[in-house]
Order: sequence, then C-alpha cells, then structure tokens
Amino acid sequence: MAVVDNREEAWVWTAAISSAIKSEDNTRPLVSGMHSLTPTGNWRIQDQGELTDILTTHPYPFWTPYSDYDPVNTIRPLLHATAETLFYSNIGKKNCFAEETGTMGPMICSDEIAGEFARTSMISLWAHDCHGFLWWCAHDQNHLTHAPYDWMSCERELGLLRENGEAKPVIKEMGKVKKMIDDMPFEKLPSRDVEAVCITNSDQDHWAVAYSSFILSKQAGFDIEFQHEDQQLKDSLLYIIPSIKGVKGIRKHKWTEILNKVSQGASLYISIDDGYVADFEEVTGIKVNTRSTRNGDANVVFKANINGIYEEISLNFSSKVKLDLNISRAQVIGCENNGNPALTTTTYGKGKVFFMTLPIEMNVIHKPGVLFNADLQPYYKIYSIISEEVRKNRVIQKDNPYVGITEHSFDESTKLAIMINYSPKCINTSILLKDGWEVESIVYGENVVSKDENFIMQKSHVCSIAANDVIILFLKRN
Repeated sequence: MAVVDNREEAWVWTAAISSAIKSEDNTRPLVSGMHSLTPTGNWRIQDQGELTDILTTHPYPFWTPYSDYDPVNTIRPLLHATAETLFYSNIGKKNCFAEETGTMGPMICSDEIAGEFARTSMISLWAHDCHGFLWWCAHDQNHLTHAPYDWMSCERELGLLRENGEAKPVIKEMGKVKKMIDDMPFEKLPSRDVEAVCITNSDQDHWAVAYSSFILSKQAGFDIEFQHEDQQLKDSLLYIIPSIKGVKGIRKHKWTEILNKVSQGASLYISIDDGYVADFEEVTGIKVNTRSTRNGDANVVFKANINGIYEEISLNFSSKVKLDLNISRAQVIGCENNGNPALTTTTYGKGKVFFMTLPIEMNVIHKPGVLFNADLQPYYKIYSIISEEVRKNRVIQKDNPYVGITEHSFDESTKLAIMINYSPKCINTSILLKDGWEVESIVYGENVVSKDENFIMQKSHVCSIAANDVIILFLKRN
C-alpha cells in the first residue's frame, strides 16, 4: 500500500477494496487487518469501522509505543491487548480482536513467562468482550535460510511449536483457557458493566492517554470505554478528558453536550498537558493568575478519603506548563509544595467537576516501572478519588492495584465477577461486597482463601489469586 496524502484518499482506497469484495461475496464478514490506526490523521479507526465489518489489532508489547517499558508478565503489557482492542472497537463501533500478538521470542522472556503473558492476555480479552486471540506464529523457523529469516534474528523463534514439534507453554495455556471458557456454566459471557467514558481530543497522543487511562481505571477499580471528541456523546456517570493538549481544547458543540450531562448529575474529570479549557472559571471554580513554563518537577500532596479511609498521598509530576491559580469556589484535594492547587473539585449544576493541573496520564505512560511498583508512586489513587461515586454502583470493591475486576450482569440480582491478577506474584486481596449481595459460588479459582460456608456468606473476604491467573465468582443479591 502506498503512502496517501490525506484522509479522503485512504477512505476511497478502503471503500473501493471493500466494495469490490462485497460485490462478489456479501455473505462473509470483511476483516480489516489494518493496525496502527488513530482517531485522526490519514488512516482512521472510524473510517475502517465504517467500511469493514471486523477490526483488528496487532498488540505486540515489543513493537508498540509505551508497552515494552515493563516486563511482559506485569500489568502494563498484560493490559496492552485489551486496552488497544477496546480502543479500536469503541471508536470504530465494530467488533475487534487481537489478530496478531506475541512476545518476540527468548530474548524478551522465557518460554514459561511467555505462557503466563498469553494466559493473562487471553483471559483479560475474554473478560472485556474481545473474543479473539491469534499468536504469531505456528512454528519456530530457525531452519529457514531465505528472507526475512536470514535478515532478522527476532523472527526465527516465535512459534507455538519447536522445530521438532514439541509444544511450548503458550499453546498449552491457550488450551487451558479454552477449556476454562468451555466449562463455564453459561453459554455466553454478558458484556462487562462500564462506569465511565474516556474522551480523546484532537492534538494529543491518543494511544498514550487512552492506554494510561485504561490502566489507571483498572487499578482504581472501575471500567471505562472510549470515544473521540468528534463522535456522538455516550451516556455515562463519569466523563474522563485526559491530558488535554493544544489551544483547540474540546470542540464547542461537544463541550456544551458534556457540560449539559454534568449539569444533570454526571461527574467530569479533566487533566491538562499544555491544553486550553474554555469557560474555565465557570466550570472548575478556579481562576488562572498566570501561566508559565515550569522549571523542574512538581511535588504534590493529595488529601482525601479513599474507600472510606483518609489518606495523604505524595506524588511527583513532570509538566511543561505551570498554572498559578486562585480558588473562587472549588475545594482543593491536592497542592504543590508552595500551596498552589493541583487537584480540585467543585459542583456544576447537579454534577461535579474534578480538575487536575498536571498531565498524570502522560506522566504514568512515560515512566518505566511506575505501574508495577504502584505502591511506591500510587498514581492510580487519583482515579480512585474521581471515581468514588461511580464505584458505589459496583458489587465488589478491592484494595489491590494489580487485581482488575470486571462485573457482568445476567439480571438485576445475578452477576459474574472476573478477578484477574495482572502481576507475576500470588496476591492476597481484600474484597468488600455491596450491601445486599453475597458470593453464591466460586466458578473458577483454586486458590480462593476459605471455600467454606463462611466465605460464601461474609460481606468481606480475602481472596488469594495465583500469579497471572484469575478467580471467577457468581454474585447474588440476597
């Protein structure tokens, strides 16, 4: 495929190919193998979604920006396939699956850890409505001497099977996950419950902010979906507009729609990179005295009740821009060392607005190690603060940032909870059930602490989840 000069050329090319295929055979879905799409630019997620039937991602941590910063069996790369596939699906408005993925061989990790990566990635995709996973590739190819195998060392040992036919751990884990799904006591997993919408805007690194927001929300204990600012606004209890960049900000008609939702009772969280927010004082309850280039990092202390416990959290941020602020009617949650507000909240009509003066999402995505050492710099607790109200709708609250939970409703009184350990260590995590709910049964998970009747009946539990594994619970309203 040649380079195109604009979005229109890309659209016409895709439309021509799609129309030609469908004129010959419209009985089978047309799959778009395009990857590295964005919501803006020439090759857009929205256009591929419009013109084809199924979208795909190629979520290799090794090749994808920001994913290879941490070991492959930790939370950042383990959530990569899920985050990117949902990003495509939500914005493209079509089903999407991970068409091609892998660890890129023994120079990246051992065969055993590759199996752990595959297991956790597959379970996570299944739990998040992404029903497809293909590994690159079938066989090791050390014996081949032609291009590209004579050119590229990293292309030779990527198989599920060794040259002698021996199965590697990845293919064994694929079989185990398939059996787990086949053995579920239901035909189809209901879609996950979603509490928030993350809205990307035109001038930013869309993948960076989407990926970071997804991981932070998962660590904080709620689920998000995505949309771009030029799309119809989705209904939600919480809108997240992360790390706004550039003077365009959010388009006026969309900004008006969002503020109408907030005035009717939704919550809005905004963070800025070097961006511009219209109606700033009216919306945030803060007034800008001056704006300048920041000299050095910002150290911020946040004080808030998180899950009913008062905490003081100290975090470090990098940012190009410093806003010197005055409070007009907002409440301050976090301050820099000199007292300058960093995180505030205020009412807007019946709703609430949170404003963060620093680009937390860009800080997190650019810092290797910060996500799998979340206890040292718990950035996710900012997302815990902004999601306090929407998380009250969840049946399960958890206390461990490496455990991600999806909830799936069968009816008003029955849910399934999928609790995934996105870390290479066994985790003991406390979970708290919403009043009126109980654990009816343990569908999957050998390491649940205390499987006796007391576990089923108690409101508070401790669950032990094996490394890179899952516990699945049936929940019932009593």
